[in-house]
Amino acid sequence: MFLRGLLIICGLFIWSFANAQFGDKWKKFPHSDTLTTDEIKPTSIDTVLHQNPSTVIIPGSFTFEANQQIMEADEALTEYTKKAPLIPGYTILIFSTSGANSKLNARNKQISFNQKFPETTTHLAWKSPNYEVRVGDFRTKLEAEKLLQEIKSDFPSAFVRKDKIELPPLLQDLQPESTIKQ
Repeated sequence: MFLRGLLIICGLFIWSFANAQFGDKWKKFPHSDTLTTDEIKPTSIDTVLHQNPSTVIIPGSFTFEANQQIMEADEALTEYTKKAPLIPGYTILIFSTSGANSKLNARNKQISFNQKFPETTTHLAWKSPNYEVRVGDFRTKLEAEKLLQEIKSDFPSAFVRKDKIELPPLLQDLQPESTIKQ
């Protein structure tokens, strides 16, 4: 008896799903051979949102307006990345933190490193959810390991890692113009 009732309920359930697609309340999409160009009318987004959801929008042009400061900052970033491309290399991670005052703590660690090793470049970076202080832009791991040995006493948790680095300046760019032979 139980099995017979279960079979009837399953049959009704399957039958209702099969016939659900054939009701008169479903909108039918016109076939491409019955669609004429008179039925396609350009419209605005407001019309689509507030009136007929089956209205077709014809692609066109639009105007993008942005704050002038945003556009200038975007252009400056584009120019900077053209001048200083990033290449694969190595850096030393001396500090990483998250939570309250993490940016301030990272900035303080960066300042203390700059006071002890002023000739080495430092980078303060946000890599979600941490602020990181990275030092040096090294092309080889051996160069990075050399500096790591020097700073290990002051920053015992520092370690070398692969990263994208700024292209180091050429030696010719570092020399004064009077010493360059022509």
